[in-house]
Amino acid sequence: MRIVGLDILRSIAILLVLIRHSELENTYVHKFGWLGVDLFFVISGFLVSGLLFSEYKKTQQVNIRRFLIRRGLKIYPSFYFFLIVNILINYFVQDIIPTIPRLLSELFYVQNYLPYIFTHTWSLAVEEHFYIILAITLFILWKYSLFSPKPRYIIYLGILLLTVYVLRMVLYTAHAPNFSLQHTHLRADGIIIGVLLAYLFYFTDYCIQLLKYKWILLPIALVLLIPGFIWHGGDALMITVGLALVNIGFGILVLLIIGSHQIRERKPSWRKALGFIGVHSYSIYLWHLTGYYFLLKVFHYNTYIMTGLYIISSLLVGIFFSLTIEKTFLKMREYSWVKNGIKRNFRIAILYESKFLIRNPDYSTTKSSPSCKNWNFVLTSTRSLLESVMVKISSTLVLL
Repeated sequence: MRIVGLDILRSIAILLVLIRHSELENTYVHKFGWLGVDLFFVISGFLVSGLLFSEYKKTQQVNIRRFLIRRGLKIYPSFYFFLIVNILINYFVQDIIPTIPRLLSELFYVQNYLPYIFTHTWSLAVEEHFYIILAITLFILWKYSLFSPKPRYIIYLGILLLTVYVLRMVLYTAHAPNFSLQHTHLRADGIIIGVLLAYLFYFTDYCIQLLKYKWILLPIALVLLIPGFIWHGGDALMITVGLALVNIGFGILVLLIIGSHQIRERKPSWRKALGFIGVHSYSIYLWHLTGYYFLLKVFHYNTYIMTGLYIISSLLVGIFFSLTIEKTFLKMREYSWVKNGIKRNFRIAILYESKFLIRNPDYSTTKSSPSCKNWNFVLTSTRSLLESVMVKISSTLVLL
C-alpha cells in the first residue's frame, strides 16, 4: 500500500537530513535538520509494522520468513553495494582501509553501538533492530496464540514508549558528557509511535474518529515541533524533553495523513510529484555524503551555491542508484520463491526429488529432474537480475 502523503513526508525528511549535513549553518532549518531521521523512524514504524498487521488482519497469521526476505531485498543489496563502493573509493582515493571491527559492525548493523565506518549509517542499524525485534515478537505472540487485536496492546505500546523516555532521561543525567543518542534503546520512541499508529489504523477506527478534530490536531502537531527549531541537538532539554515532543508531533502528522488516506479521497497528481523524492529516499540517504565529498574536492563556491549543488547532486546520485540497484532487487519480491519463502521452496524441491527417485530408482539426477528445474529457475532468475542491473546502469548513464 502506497500512501502519497507519507511519500511527501519522506521527501521532507530527506531534505532536512541533506540540509543538516550542508554548510548552511546558523539557520532554523539546519538546526531542525537532524530530526529528519526521527521523522523517518515514525514513518518506517508505521509502514513496516503495517505489513505484518495487514497480513494478520487478512489471514489470521504472519509469515515471518517472507517478511524478513522482503525487507532484506529492500535494505541489504543497496547497502552492501554502497559499502563495497565506498571502501574501494576510500582505498584508491585516500589510501584508507577500514579495520576489521569497524567493517564487521557495518556488515552486521551494530554500528550504532560499536566503532563504525560511516557517520550516518547508525540510523539503518536502529531500523534493522526494529525489523528483527518486531518480527520475532509478533511470531512468538502468533505462534502461542497470544496475539489478538485488543485495546490492551495500545497500553503495552504506551508503556514501552514511556520506558524509552525514562531511559533517555535517566541515562543522559548519569552519562551526560559521553551520552549517545544513536543507540536503539534510546532512539526507538519514533518507531514505537509509528507501530502504535499502525495498530490504530488496522485494528480500530480511531484514525477516522480523530479526523473530526484535524483542525485542532494540526496546530498541536506544529507547536510540538517548535523545540526542534529552538534548542540544539545536544542541549539537555532537547534530548530529554524536546525530542519526545517532536516525535509526538511527527506522529500526529502521520496520523492525519493516514486518516485522510483511510477516507480514500482522490489524490491530485501534484502530490505524487512532491512524493517522488520520498520514493527514492533510502538510496538518497545512503549516497548523499559520498557525493558531497567529491563535490567539495572539485568546487569551491560560496555557501549557498555549494549547498544547492550538494542537494541537487545528492538527489541525482541517490535516484540513479535507486532506479538501477534498489528497484531491480525490489522486483525480486514478486518472485514465487520469495513470496513462499526460500526455505519452503527448497524443501518442496527436495521432496519432489525424493519422490521422483523412489518412483524411478534407475534414474540419475539430470537437468530434467524436479529439483534441478527448481534450482535452474533460481539461477536463471539471479542471472537475469544481474543482467537487468547492468542494462539499467548503462541506459541511465547514456541518458545522463
